[in-house]
Amino acid sequence: MSAQKYAIAERATQEMAAYLRELIQARRTEPGTDLLSQLVHVEDAGERLTDDELVATCMLLVFAGHETTTNHLANGLLALLAFPGEQAALRADPGLAPSAVEELLRYDGPSGVQSRTVLVEQQLRGKTLAVGDRVYVMLSAANRNPEAYPDPDRLDLQRDGVPQLSFGFGMHICLGFPLARLEGQTRCPPCSRAGGASSWRCQKRSSSGRSRWCSAACDACRSRSRAEPRRRERASGARHGIALDARQRPQGREGDQRGYPKGSPETRAGGDH
Repeated sequence: MSAQKYAIAERATQEMAAYLRELIQARRTEPGTDLLSQLVHVEDAGERLTDDELVATCMLLVFAGHETTTNHLANGLLALLAFPGEQAALRADPGLAPSAVEELLRYDGPSGVQSRTVLVEQQLRGKTLAVGDRVYVMLSAANRNPEAYPDPDRLDLQRDGVPQLSFGFGMHICLGFPLARLEGQTRCPPCSRAGGASSWRCQKRSSSGRSRWCSAACDACRSRSRAEPRRRERASGARHGIALDARQRPQGREGDQRGYPKGSPETRAGGDH
């Protein structure tokens, strides 16, 4: 990211923080039934959240809790349109929702990249990661690793095997993943029933410049939506030389990849892994 983009991001963050501080003061004097009012007035052993803690929590809710779920549902709908057979299966059997959400998160999750700072020097597939290096972990590439997922570019709502990595794992797992799963399981079946693929069409411009609707879920649009993001992700992963290897994920208790007890809801294959 360039210095100019950093400056723009910093300015936007400060403006948002100032706006949130105004809302916090307003909720202190005139509390309502909204979530911010509850956060402002909640107490634990006589202590309340500071303004800085409230601002940080609100930003976390917006960027990590709202935006990612919106992107997950949108990406999931696009994937179902690209694979009408899977969409029909989910429409016929809403009970597929838990496994469908896991597969949609694997196929095209809301967060494709995460950054980490190396704390201990180590070797990864012939490359040295030195202390202080910034590493970009390509989650989308890991979720399409053919060594972990057979036919990884195909959407299979009943896929079994290695869990997807969109929520992370271990101590860095997404704090809101149970809610995110529930939201996906609640909304994906209705989306799959919303008229079917034939009612979703892309808008193109004719030579005269006027918009027109293309044929329903046309092959060109489906092919482009599948191929272009994957090419960009693979190219990015190749440039950085780093892609998290699904076979080398940290193993937790009883072989679970995120440290959950064997047999818990988070270790079930094909559903909530």
